[in-house]
Amino acid sequence: MLVQCRVVGVHESLLDHRAIQTIGRGDEAGRHTFASFAIAAGANAKTLSTYMGHANISITLDRYGHLMPGSEKQFVGLMDAYLERAENANEG
Repeated sequence: MLVQCRVVGVHESLLDHRAIQTIGRGDEAGRHTFASFAIAAGANAKTLSTYMGHANISITLDRYGHLMPGSEKQFVGLMDAYLERAENANEG
């Protein structure tokens, strides 16, 4: 069963991934909208891939990776911090 909007006061239940697969057949707008909202809500790529019915996670990442949090600049900062911690641990 597809979740109905809380605004109308309907109790939220778990999404059925089979229902998501039927959204927008022939018109992908509904599927892309669902995927965009799921990413904004914090869904990870593997979970989204399952709900979208993709054969593998690379399809999900190819189509929606640009919407996922993080950037190359953020990645560089994370790597720098990690390497600095590792270097400091080896010195101590």
